[in-house]
Amino acid sequence: MKNRRIIKWVVNLILIGVVLIIGVKGSKWLKQNGPEAEGVTVAEPVVSVTYQTVEESDYTVTLETQGQVLPKRDTVVAAEVAGKIVSVSERLEVGGVLEEGEVLLRLDDADYRSILSSTIARVAEAELVLQQEEARAQQALRDWSKLGRSGQPSDLVLRKPQLISAQANLQAAKDGVIQAERNLARTEVKVPYRARVQRVMSNLGAYVLSGSAIAEIVSEGDLEVRLPMTLEDFGHLRSENAEIELTAKIGAEERTWRAVMVRGEGQVNRQTLTTIVIAKVLKNEIEGEEGEMMGILDYELPPAGLFVTASWKGRVLEDVYVIPRLALQPGNEVFLVSEENTLVRRSVGVVRTEEDRVIVRSGLSVGDKLIISPLGAPIVGMKLDPQGDEEQVVEVESQL
Repeated sequence: MKNRRIIKWVVNLILIGVVLIIGVKGSKWLKQNGPEAEGVTVAEPVVSVTYQTVEESDYTVTLETQGQVLPKRDTVVAAEVAGKIVSVSERLEVGGVLEEGEVLLRLDDADYRSILSSTIARVAEAELVLQQEEARAQQALRDWSKLGRSGQPSDLVLRKPQLISAQANLQAAKDGVIQAERNLARTEVKVPYRARVQRVMSNLGAYVLSGSAIAEIVSEGDLEVRLPMTLEDFGHLRSENAEIELTAKIGAEERTWRAVMVRGEGQVNRQTLTTIVIAKVLKNEIEGEEGEMMGILDYELPPAGLFVTASWKGRVLEDVYVIPRLALQPGNEVFLVSEENTLVRRSVGVVRTEEDRVIVRSGLSVGDKLIISPLGAPIVGMKLDPQGDEEQVVEVESQL
């Protein structure tokens, strides 16, 4: 039984060897005598791209932001003395325009006139006492001489303390008159500057105390705009007195006003990293009859509270390259067409990024072919079929 197994194993091994030999011989024969496959040359893919020729130029930065028109001054007019309001200006109403120095209202001044009369009487009494003390002092000096006493008389003998007291009482009485006159004048509440009434808190017949609010007023015809700016834009300011164009849509029309920058707030918001500049709004020159309603209807000034768009010219960037925003790749890189029409990747130094363009300082040269069309899977060195975009070049140059 054991010998049969050995014989069977040997036979199988021999058969396997014969099959292997036949397979090797057959493959050699097929390789030498079989049909040959025709070779196919695979063409390298060429990607069609649109490029723009790079040009060097000077670029004037245009700054743009939005802000709210606000009155330069906002004041709460308050009573300086107590009393009953006996008369008010006809224009003491919301929206009323008041001229500088105009009487806003009057308080009952009877008590203050009485106080003034009393203080005037006290001045007369104090003058009389002072004259009497001066006469007594002179008489005391004569009496001292008549008595033949030697030496210098004392201040008490010469009634100097009484004289000083009489002089002080007279001055206090005069100061009382000045205070009474001031309080009497304060019964007329006047407007400190040309203003428009925003809110009325007290009116005819009301009794007000000293410090009671009467009305809130804002400056009329003296407007400012607070314009927030990013630190990048702030760095491109050309001058502090730059002229600014303000625009806003009122109804179906877009209105335009002029403004001039006057100052900055001098601090940076920690949360938004922005700073505020202040611009003074200038009146539009409008022909027509003067009047309160003319300025409102013709919009010689924007209404207070209106949000406007502000734009003005900033610094001039010299010897830079202006390229379309879509040409800039992540990591501040661009794609170029080489002289061999292959794809080249290059890093550039970006000075400023705007909505539709990028200003580059370094990394490009005049005449470079900048790819401005999208690439699906860009590979450095890939073959390109460049097509110039003359319309894009003209468009960019016209915006400089």
